Amino acid sequence: MHLLFRVLLLNIVFIYVISDDATKVAETLERRVKLFGDAILGFSDIEQIYSNDTIVSFLNFTAWNHVDEIVQILEERLTKIVDVLKDNREILEKAHSNNEFKVFRDPDLCCNVQTSDLELDLQFNRMVAKSLCFLRSGSVSSTSLDKTYTNVFRDNSEKSMFLLWQYFGDASGNYFQYPAKKSACDGKAWNDPRFQQWFVHTVVPKKKNVVIVLDTSGSMSSSVNGINSTAAAPTRSKVAQEAAMTVLGTLGTTDHVGVVIFNISAVSSKCSPTSDSQGIHMMVPATHDNMGSIEDLVTSSIPAGGTYYGNAFLKAFQLLSRSKQIDPKRFEDSLDMILFLTDGMPEDSTRDILEELAAGQNLMGHSVHVFMYALGNEFEHTNTPRSFLVQLADQNNLVLNNSFVPQWPILSSLQDNNKPVGPVGNVSFIGNVDGQRLSQIMGEYYSHFQVVSGANVTFSVPQREPNMGLKMTLSLPVLDSGGQFLGVTALDVHLELTFYEVAHFHLGKDSYAFLVGDSGVMYLHPELALGDTDLEVYTLDQLEPGLSPDAIYNITNGREGQEVIKKSVDQTLKSAICYYKPLSGFSANFTVVVVIFEDDIKQKRLQSADSNSFPDFLYHRQGFINTSVVGHDGVCYRDQALVIPANATIKFAPGSFWDLEKSLMYEQNKSYSEAHSSFKNTTGFSQHAGVSESVAGDVLLMNKIDEHWKVPTDAIWRYIGTENGVFKVFPGTLVPDILYDPREDRWYTAAVGQSQKYMFITHPNQNTSIVTLARAFHQTSKLVHGVIAADITVQHLMTFLYNTAVRVSHFTDTAWIIIDDKGSLLMKLDHTGPVQISAHLTEILPGVANWLLQKGVLQIDWCTDVLSGHAHLSYSLDTSGSVVDPGSSDPCLSFKLVSVPNSNLYVIIYKPSTTCKSSQTLCSCKEKCSVCDHQKRHTCQCPCKCSSTYMDRCTHQINKTSGYRPCPGPHKHWQMQSSDSTNKSSTVQPCKPVCTAISDSYECQATKGCNWCSGGHYKKLPLCSERCVRDRQEVKYRLACENSTFQLNWTALESKVLQITKKRLKLSSRAVVQLQVSRNGKGGVGVMVGTNDESEVPLSWLTTLSDPIQVTVSAGAGRPTNLSLVTNLTEPSDARIELELRGVNLTRRLETALTLRNYLQKQVHQLVEGVTTTEIARTVSGIWPEEDRIYFWLEKPKDLKRGEFTALLQNLMAHNGSYMDTLGRNETISGVTVSHHYSSLCPTNCSRSVIPKDCNTNKACVWDKVYQECTTTPVLPERIHASVYFPCLGLYQKLSNSEERGALQNFEDAVRNMTHLSDKALHSFNITQTSRLVGRVFNFTIQGVLHQSRVSAIWGDLEQQLNRTANFVLTVGNQSFTSSTRPNTFAQITNMEVDIEFPSLDTDWLLQTHPLTARKKIEQEVIRIAMETMSPIVTKTISNIAFFRNTIKFMVSKQPEDPRDLPKEYTPLRDRVNQGLLDISLFGRQYTANYTFFIGSFSELCPRQCHQATQETACSTIPGCFWSYQLQRCSDDVTLPEKKQMTVVFPCVKMDELPEGEKNRSLEGIRTAVGGFLQGLPAGAQTHSFRYGQDFRSSFTFEVQGTARRAPLSRLLYNVSSWIGSGQLQLTINNTQVTGQDVEDFNSVEIAMLFSNVEFSKLKLRQRRKLKEELFHQLRSLLSNGFSLTDIHDVWFDQKYIIFKVKRDNSNSSISSEIEKWKQVLKLKAFSVTLDNGRHQPTKMVYQASLHGNCPISCFNSSMNVLCKRSQGCFFNGSWNVAHCQKTKLISNSYVYPLFVPCNGTQSLSPKEKTETEQDLRVKLEAMLGGAKEVLQDVILSEDGADIVLHATTLHPHLELYVDTLKTKADYTQGFSFGPSSERNKFSPRNREDSTNVEMDLKFRSIDLEALQNLHLTTRGDISDDLQHQVNSLLLGEVAQSFNLTWIKQDKLSFEIKKSTQSKIDMVAEVEKIQSAVKQGQIVLHIHYIRPIVATEAFTQRTFKE
Repeated sequence: MHLLFRVLLLNIVFIYVISDDATKVAETLERRVKLFGDAILGFSDIEQIYSNDTIVSFLNFTAWNHVDEIVQILEERLTKIVDVLKDNREILEKAHSNNEFKVFRDPDLCCNVQTSDLELDLQFNRMVAKSLCFLRSGSVSSTSLDKTYTNVFRDNSEKSMFLLWQYFGDASGNYFQYPAKKSACDGKAWNDPRFQQWFVHTVVPKKKNVVIVLDTSGSMSSSVNGINSTAAAPTRSKVAQEAAMTVLGTLGTTDHVGVVIFNISAVSSKCSPTSDSQGIHMMVPATHDNMGSIEDLVTSSIPAGGTYYGNAFLKAFQLLSRSKQIDPKRFEDSLDMILFLTDGMPEDSTRDILEELAAGQNLMGHSVHVFMYALGNEFEHTNTPRSFLVQLADQNNLVLNNSFVPQWPILSSLQDNNKPVGPVGNVSFIGNVDGQRLSQIMGEYYSHFQVVSGANVTFSVPQREPNMGLKMTLSLPVLDSGGQFLGVTALDVHLELTFYEVAHFHLGKDSYAFLVGDSGVMYLHPELALGDTDLEVYTLDQLEPGLSPDAIYNITNGREGQEVIKKSVDQTLKSAICYYKPLSGFSANFTVVVVIFEDDIKQKRLQSADSNSFPDFLYHRQGFINTSVVGHDGVCYRDQALVIPANATIKFAPGSFWDLEKSLMYEQNKSYSEAHSSFKNTTGFSQHAGVSESVAGDVLLMNKIDEHWKVPTDAIWRYIGTENGVFKVFPGTLVPDILYDPREDRWYTAAVGQSQKYMFITHPNQNTSIVTLARAFHQTSKLVHGVIAADITVQHLMTFLYNTAVRVSHFTDTAWIIIDDKGSLLMKLDHTGPVQISAHLTEILPGVANWLLQKGVLQIDWCTDVLSGHAHLSYSLDTSGSVVDPGSSDPCLSFKLVSVPNSNLYVIIYKPSTTCKSSQTLCSCKEKCSVCDHQKRHTCQCPCKCSSTYMDRCTHQINKTSGYRPCPGPHKHWQMQSSDSTNKSSTVQPCKPVCTAISDSYECQATKGCNWCSGGHYKKLPLCSERCVRDRQEVKYRLACENSTFQLNWTALESKVLQITKKRLKLSSRAVVQLQVSRNGKGGVGVMVGTNDESEVPLSWLTTLSDPIQVTVSAGAGRPTNLSLVTNLTEPSDARIELELRGVNLTRRLETALTLRNYLQKQVHQLVEGVTTTEIARTVSGIWPEEDRIYFWLEKPKDLKRGEFTALLQNLMAHNGSYMDTLGRNETISGVTVSHHYSSLCPTNCSRSVIPKDCNTNKACVWDKVYQECTTTPVLPERIHASVYFPCLGLYQKLSNSEERGALQNFEDAVRNMTHLSDKALHSFNITQTSRLVGRVFNFTIQGVLHQSRVSAIWGDLEQQLNRTANFVLTVGNQSFTSSTRPNTFAQITNMEVDIEFPSLDTDWLLQTHPLTARKKIEQEVIRIAMETMSPIVTKTISNIAFFRNTIKFMVSKQPEDPRDLPKEYTPLRDRVNQGLLDISLFGRQYTANYTFFIGSFSELCPRQCHQATQETACSTIPGCFWSYQLQRCSDDVTLPEKKQMTVVFPCVKMDELPEGEKNRSLEGIRTAVGGFLQGLPAGAQTHSFRYGQDFRSSFTFEVQGTARRAPLSRLLYNVSSWIGSGQLQLTINNTQVTGQDVEDFNSVEIAMLFSNVEFSKLKLRQRRKLKEELFHQLRSLLSNGFSLTDIHDVWFDQKYIIFKVKRDNSNSSISSEIEKWKQVLKLKAFSVTLDNGRHQPTKMVYQASLHGNCPISCFNSSMNVLCKRSQGCFFNGSWNVAHCQKTKLISNSYVYPLFVPCNGTQSLSPKEKTETEQDLRVKLEAMLGGAKEVLQDVILSEDGADIVLHATTLHPHLELYVDTLKTKADYTQGFSFGPSSERNKFSPRNREDSTNVEMDLKFRSIDLEALQNLHLTTRGDISDDLQHQVNSLLLGEVAQSFNLTWIKQDKLSFEIKKSTQSKIDMVAEVEKIQSAVKQGQIVLHIHYIRPIVATEAFTQRTFKE
């Protein structure tokens, strides 16, 4: 990359003498770097803050307490996660048992996830959709969990911040996960969950040693469809390779694998311990690197040659045995297996093959399972090949095939020939048709082992998740209700988060922690970097060899303890204590190990000395989360990130919080509102935010650097991090990494590592255009507390260094190379300027590098990356502070190496040359090191990498011998939130460009905020900068007081001023001060101040020179006077602020707005405090509002730094265009003028100012426009024209003049005594009477004066006294009048009657037709109108609602003190009337008002009685009074027009049969009883019109009418109705006491419609059925709400009547109203029926309402049907000719009787036969019912028989008799049958439960019965005999003997039992016996060589086959 540059350097001619003074270079650079660093970082300020303003205390630290706390936190956290997984399993198992798995829908597939549904989730750091998605297996029909379960998994994810993916894979290969993400749906095996590590590891958690043996003979080139096939299909070799890849995908890093490919010969896979070493034949761990070489071997094979098994088995067992010898531990408690794939029989001897297999098993301890896979149809031609393969897999166990006896050779190598050779394996024969399923078949090899079905959670080893780092998978098997395996549910957790306290353990400098799992697997360790590279699995003894064997044993076996160890730290052995404690309660043996060094044992607590106040700060997610903030003027974009330029933001590392999960919720936006309030709370911050006190202390202290950061320094970013994990950045931005911890960032660790230096850090892998400058700062304890840093452009740094270098070097014959302490080049400086170089010293100046390497100045550093196994070569540079000068004559060695003190920079000063005498002028520069030897320390190579000699890839071992050093984690630098994942707004603009990145002067000057610096410091190399270096400053002295009368001799003062200036700067040797020749125009002295080295004039000089100086002069008569001189640098001591408010006259408003002045003062204080500081706001004075301006003064606080007061005043000026609240009005501030003054330095003398301009220069004086003078006490514009009112005075009678004058004088005397004010402040007393005000008004004026009480306060105190004491009570004649301080105008009436006319409205008619509801509805409409047009409070006062004909009246009112204006309330109503928009809706009709008016009164203020009103108009204005048109007077009790007739029913009395005298007595009794009841009510009424009822027999009617002051008529009626309904209305009629009932107590009514011309009984069956359905729907549509027809059988026919029964559904419905409605239906002819002969209307309606339980039933013996049927509840019992009338209970009016016919025979009939069958059945049933055949309404054939519809009639009301008849006679036992004309006896009804045949299916657990038969381990006959024997012991003889085994399929079988058609055996009871036996596990199959097989489920189906 830098070859060209290197060649150019080597071809430049050297000059042998270097003239640059190295010492001067070092001194200059040291000083300039310090100034540069301090200017950029503000280092001095921050260190001073942390040194002076902090209190550091050390906490008691106990290591075991710390370890216990970590373990407890992790246990609780992991338990919650495990509970989520268990809940998920429970949900899945429950969903399966409830059949809630649904068929896949294509839109739910993961490949169909819509992009619009994706959103960024920081929990996953990627785009996801918050829903489930699916992947299906290759099968056509797939089911999975319904998407409604999304909420369950979403809740899990939102409640736990540690969860990543949640997923489930079933045994069929279907997969679903939450959340959804885009995934391929290609159906490939490697996408099938069954072939994923997490699935396999859960099913078989043991570690596996797998050797895959693949046939590569020539026949493998054939297609899977056969040798002669022409179809396009993959070759056998291709599918074999894919199958092998599928198997490899199932293996995890704890498994080991090897591959053998064979034909005539065999080749096995190799492993090289390092990339440079020779390969050896052995199995390798299934790591990422090793799997690559294995896959290469698999895919590189080419089919050729023959098929020889023996060599293949030999190589396979050699791999296993050699691996076992090298690493025996991997074969402990493992599953060892060979997966052998071939497509043909062996060509070598079967005996040789068996010998090789037996010998190999002998070496392996007979532990290897052999799984044979036979591909192709070649094995189907004969049984011999199949038997041989079975023999190879069976290995003498005789399990797979007992019909084949293997002949094993007698081998001397076998220790015991009687023992099996090996464990049982398996044989799979895959025909050509199934060849493409080979991947699935081989991939399921693990299914031949027992599935783990326990409750223990399986924990995976750590894995990498893209974009997230380390994850861990937790999984559980999912079982069905019978214990059968369904699949695996799993979830991933963020390992780094879950074990955050271990992964991010922070204690001191060197202490660390790590996490160990099962078998010592290392889950977290500092040497396992938390980056994005693939992770290899290491064990405890590999990464911690210093631990003793006892400690390793204790840790890996979950024991607690501690041990003292020695650790190498910075090449020094240090003692540490290793503490370890396991997490209890988990299947994985997790153990937390903490290594603590003694130096780190102290824990600090930081506290700010100023802890009483807490700053307001911005957390880094505030302003970026809410999308409404994006687009704000204060937000912009920089480097594709949102930035808040004016503010810094803070982020806390997760470890800074007490509760990690709370931190994650804040960072992942799950509970940000709570976080926001916590971070903004300034009281008890640490408790509210959940952080330590030290974190709170950091926040408080960091706030003090904000102002320094806002000063332009050309830094791109400025940031600070502390040892408490607090990170602050300016300008503010969002840090997307939720785990970001500044303590782990490169800039932080580098600065802490060299805590006394300025560190310049480059970023070659991220951004080469920036450099980070960092410096560690310390506390009072002198311990490092944090690092402050900044990112600057390389151009900025180069310009700075070059302009510094030219001060000590002219670069005429030399060049400089700037490098860091690693030897990395930053830049080159020469006479042409600076050039950026990103290379290493060894590459650019190899001769120099070689010499420095030989001398030990440049040292080689080797480290080992345990993840990649590579060794990395790097360098370090150390001159120990001295100048390195070879002093050689060799041009290549003519250089000087100078270190820049207090920094990590070095300068090489050299003279370029092309001729070198030294032979060591080149360094090897390759990516791979030429020499990879840690011992060779002087071989020059560029930084490179090679294979580490400390790593063994085959055994996966680390040899931590002497010289081993782990490489640090990947260098990272904090990043901003990228815009592609931020809710970006188009209104957000890019931020201002970085000035130092601009190289063109024109572009720089055109960029706002940038300056082109080319003079002074920049004269050699200009720079575009926010602020140029100022190396000189002019200082001008003048008098502070502008209008001073003193005349000074400035020439005489020059020497004195110069002397004072030099004295102030005497401490600085760099200061140059000289007198300016020119004078300023107003008189004064000028001096010029500069630096002698062209550096910037320090801010401290300007601060010193800005202070005023005191001079003494003579002021006449020889009196000395002290005067203040200020400079052009002196900030004003005061400022007069002028706010211009657009369009407002404050003077006018102040005259009447009594509180405005005080309110404005508060607004001014708030404005100043909000824009500046609280301290400045406290200095506000002289607030003077006048016309459209507000004037006030500010004074500079003493503790403000230079420039702050002026800058804050500029903030005020920037408030132009904002708003100010002027007591209810938001006025625009159209202008802000700031006048700077030195008023505090001048004496106060208002009288000396005779014009406003002079007066306004002194903050104590105000120009009084009224008196035209400058004074401290001007007259204020505020004044109050006060008034006291007597509203009722003169309202009804007039006052004489003398009475008025006397009252006024008394009133004035009293007011003056109350206020004690002068005539100037209190004047103008008078009494007035106007046409506008009610009564009389006493007036006077209160005038305001500055520095006296406010007029509002004066009037408020006076008003309070008047209201409290009621001072003025005037008596005129015989009446007294009380005063009030509130006016009452005639417009402010207290009562208002509103009249509204509706031309088409007749309220009298409405009240008569709707007596109960009309008044209420009208009142509701009145209230509605008022609510729509008036305020709610006024609406609540509505009263006196009245109506007469077309006019509606109502009254509203208010209290006298209520300020509301009732006429204004009336205005909207009037406007709506005038516009024709005021409507009311009454009883379905709308009425529009056309006229309205109101009458006002003061009844609330001056009340009157009803009798005082003699006219209707006056009466209507008095609340509670109504005008009686009958009596022509005003009264509160008038009779209302509405009335209502009531009916009382005596159901047990026949009124028409009573004598006339008895009728009259009954009528009088009703009148007396009702009248007595009404008189007892508090709200009475009038009753009249008593008479006999017409609509209901045995009833009386009367009318009820209410009055105005009584309850509403509806309420009265309710009381009367309740009284009657409670049974209290009783009469004695014919010496019998009877009880009245309300007509509304009826609960149903039967209505009969007479059709004179129709005989319904003669209609055909289908006609009646059709008519009945039509009537049912027609009648339901006519019913009112609250009434119903229950079903179609509530409608029936009786001769010429259609009868239907209407039921009342609720008590609010009215039976009488419903009857009236049906009368109207009849009258309007709205009801009709249509028959063949036309349309028919009913001619008459008869109804009978039901009132159950009112009269006792008295049935009597009678032979007369007519008499008995008329008696309610009576009927003829038994046959119809029995003369006994008895009581019974009716079952219902209708009934459907089902007639069951077995075998669904009726469904086989044709439509014609169905009609014939229904007719036949109807004829036979009518014959069966005899005289009651009318109850048979319908016969309908159904799926399993027929439905018989019965309905009661007037002659036959009791259906239970006929139901019993059908049950008894319509049965096959009685010979009853029916059918079509061709076969009348075809169907015989039966009892549904009386089945003759039962089919039963049994399911067995974990067995394939078909496979057992195919392997000849059992036969169908054996299974049948076994079951027959068990059935015989359970069932009755006939049923047991009928047992018949029907079929066997996989894990199920089916059998049948039966009984004869004549048998009485209960088949239900027999079936229950078998089901009970299955539940108790008593049905068991017994098969040779197989454990007993238990039936787990039974399924039953009943039939009538017999």
